[in-house]
Amino acid sequence: MAQHVRELFIHGYKGIHELKLEQLNSINILTGDNNSGKTSILELLRSNPCSGKSWIGVTITA
Repeated sequence: MAQHVRELFIHGYKGIHELKLEQLNSINILTGDNNSGKTSILELLRSNPCSGKSWIGVTITA
């Protein structure tokens, strides 16, 4: 059974000082200016698809 990320909290990852995304759905659209961190968020999610995974500065809740 597939799960999707419900919440994403990032602190001090690459160029992202602090970011809190809540109430995410199975499909979400990231928009923003160039060099605003969109790709960093996707790279982070790709590197860690496991639910409940946490490491320094990042928590993913599925």
